[in-house]
Amino acid sequence: MPSYLALHTALLIWAATALFAKLIPLPAAEIIQLRSAPALVALCITMIFFRQGFGLSGRNLWIAPLLGLLMAGHWVCFYLSVQTATVAVGLITLYSYPALTVLLEPLIHRHWPSWKLVVLALLGLGGISLIALVDQPVEDLPLAIGYGLFSSVCFTCRNLVSKYLASELSSIQQMWWQVLITLLLLFLWLGAPDTQSLNQEILFLLCLLGVVFVALPHTLFLFSLKQIPAARASLISMIQPVYGVLFAWFILAEQPHWVQIFGGIIVLTSAWLATREGLVHETNR
Repeated sequence: MPSYLALHTALLIWAATALFAKLIPLPAAEIIQLRSAPALVALCITMIFFRQGFGLSGRNLWIAPLLGLLMAGHWVCFYLSVQTATVAVGLITLYSYPALTVLLEPLIHRHWPSWKLVVLALLGLGGISLIALVDQPVEDLPLAIGYGLFSSVCFTCRNLVSKYLASELSSIQQMWWQVLITLLLLFLWLGAPDTQSLNQEILFLLCLLGVVFVALPHTLFLFSLKQIPAARASLISMIQPVYGVLFAWFILAEQPHWVQIFGGIIVLTSAWLATREGLVHETNR
């Protein structure tokens, strides 16, 4: 039960993350770079408080950089997708990752995907499609979808590598290394950030984004993966675009179409069924 509570809490917080791509007037890569610094500090303090080590050994010496590289690709491409089109388009393309996870995770265990999970994945993806692909600017859509799909592939691989190759590291340790590698990669790419030209409001938003909307929910999500199969967790995660579109409606005035509302009902149903099946399975173990 705690793992499912952590997952749903992470999703609710995550849903507002896409809004910052609209609220902060900076290129996607710079937002990722600048928010990673406060996220790294917050995770560092948390690791010290819980007396967790920073060192790596064995296969973690290459797994940690791999996780960071995948995370950087996911973050940058997701923000590019949102900035190219809308929050809704970024979310629909990113949330093709549950279907990818449902198909890929069973291969690790050398068995066929569960037909129930495949149906829920397709149902949820259909609902998310209704949410996102309504009244979008045609000229921007192909590029935005491309960014979003690459972000989805990176996120799927990050989750599977985290669960099956880095299980000996705690969720906080994993996230600290992912943020650190992302920050180093973006520093090499962009150079040192120019914070003097940013006003206090933008700096506050970047700190808020890094600590509350990045470090906290990602750590909770990785914690949930310790107990919940990646495929089921990803299916439940399809509820996030519904939250995201609602936040965009109330904060950014991106009012949803009635078709998007219908799609949201489908997604909510899929996520509820996935959660219910998971809780029943957990109770019967």
